[in-house]
Amino acid sequence: MAEKNRLQGDLDSANNRINVLENELNQEKSDASMLKEQNKMIKLAKNLSKEGRDTFDVKIKINQVLKEIDKCIDILNDDK
Repeated sequence: MAEKNRLQGDLDSANNRINVLENELNQEKSDASMLKEQNKMIKLAKNLSKEGRDTFDVKIKINQVLKEIDKCIDILNDDK
């Protein structure tokens, strides 16, 4: 009986560790996605600047896109 209890405790600990690691993985995926979007925006800004567009307009567009990304992240975080 003691062996069964010990094994059940080990199983519970392992399951808790799995849940923690899954949450960390999901957070890392979210962070990676956000960084990819920021990288896209930087590349877009560089390309638009090369095309002669006003830098101010580019900054406004980037800020709008980043606000949308932040809203999406907030929605994802609320689901947790």
